[in-house]
Amino acid sequence: MHKPWLYHITGISGYQVAAQRVERHGRSREIRNAHVLARCGVLEVEDLRFLLDKPPCVALALLGIILKETAAYASCDKEPSRNRKRKTGMSDLTLILVIESKQSRDEGLKCKGCRETGIVPRKGDVRRIRVHDVGRMRCYVEVPVRRMRCPKCGRRFKEKLPFVTSPRARVSRAFEWLIVSERANASITAVAEKLGVDWRAVKDAEKRVLSAEYKTIDLKGVTRIGIDELYVFGNERKSRKYITVVRDLDSGRVLNVSRGKGGAALKEFAYRLRKQKVIDRIRCVCMDMSNAYYAWVGHNLRKDTLIVFDHFHVVMKMNEHINNIRRMAMAQVNADTRKRLADLAASDRDRETIKRIMSNAKVNQERAKKYLKGNMKLLLMNSEDIAEHPKAKARLDRMLAKYADINAAYLLKEKLRSIYANAKTKIDAAGLFADWIREAQATEVDDLVAMASTIEEHLAGILGFWEFRGASNASVEGFNNKIRWLIKQAYGYHDFKYFKLKIFDLPNLKSRDGDC
Repeated sequence: MHKPWLYHITGISGYQVAAQRVERHGRSREIRNAHVLARCGVLEVEDLRFLLDKPPCVALALLGIILKETAAYASCDKEPSRNRKRKTGMSDLTLILVIESKQSRDEGLKCKGCRETGIVPRKGDVRRIRVHDVGRMRCYVEVPVRRMRCPKCGRRFKEKLPFVTSPRARVSRAFEWLIVSERANASITAVAEKLGVDWRAVKDAEKRVLSAEYKTIDLKGVTRIGIDELYVFGNERKSRKYITVVRDLDSGRVLNVSRGKGGAALKEFAYRLRKQKVIDRIRCVCMDMSNAYYAWVGHNLRKDTLIVFDHFHVVMKMNEHINNIRRMAMAQVNADTRKRLADLAASDRDRETIKRIMSNAKVNQERAKKYLKGNMKLLLMNSEDIAEHPKAKARLDRMLAKYADINAAYLLKEKLRSIYANAKTKIDAAGLFADWIREAQATEVDDLVAMASTIEEHLAGILGFWEFRGASNASVEGFNNKIRWLIKQAYGYHDFKYFKLKIFDLPNLKSRDGDC
């Protein structure tokens, strides 16, 4: 048996159309020839270009309505909305379908509180619900919503509609999914303008759909997770500037999003792990070299859970020390210049000579600072990448030849990268790291010695990269860029719950639209 035409248009089942009318700029006219809706096979399907996505019988019937009522209302308004037609391509007509339940609505009425069955329905108001467009017309359904009062407990409530997700919703369940699909490639304002609804309705509908979809996150199949924090809220206090994201490294799903960073931000996730009894299944955790995350893993997971300090964070930590050494070189240039100027001021040379030498010293100081600052990115580039640019490589070589500490740091950084590229086993990596630590300590540069101590302290987690080959936080770091893009697209989020749901839905954007 075929579904009724109301279901094909609106996605609403269990209801029937009692009346239809067309509105235009507040003026309404009832469609009395309702029998046209039951007729089919009168026209050719090939002529129905804008209704080809509907069943043929529905398309034929609705085309008849649109043609008749467009002609009837051609003279209702002397000033049609030209701007709206140009922007959306929609007609000024609005189709209103007055629907009623096919079955007795008094059956199965129960109180929401005491579950009493003897509920007395009373007359309520008529609710208008937005549904899918019909051709070039906006379409709404109107359904009476009765008021209820329990004779036993006295509780008052309204009748629940099965085709909406919440009592406050003004769009149907099917229309909400249309909003979510449109939001994959457009802003809230653009979707609201396209669909002819308020932007708050778009946000609320998307929020309801995503809340239902991500109400519970299944953790039973998770074996490897990645943890990372992201700086998001610059105007918040220090403890709330960050968000912590946990992802499944195998499937790419977002498992947890919480405000803050460190172990405190993962309390809710730890509770969910215990509740779903999946603690014993987690074999590997990828994270940065944060003591807070290290302590959280030791307190909440199994003792034999493998901790992997991602190679990306190891090299990034090394780059931070290189940048510190570069700043120290700039500070040394300033100190040498000040000492030279002080010596000149105390010397017996004539005023003109002192003035000339001081001027030259200040110029050389600014040149050195500009040189060290301008070539900062060259120190962070990989050697194989910079080799493709001869001029940049020449500038880098001049800098390394002039500053011994920077040269030592750069060579150790490249050697650190080569360990990850060349070491095949955990034993090989352990030997190479031991040599690297000795070389860094031999330089007697404070930042390099500190980096050597950091690697020595976290060596077990660093070597976990070879023990669990392929375990990396690269996907998590790439996902952080998507979150930044999400924030940029919306010019920020004030509603953290909505922002959290959007992060959960980020991996699904590609599946919803291939262009994402």
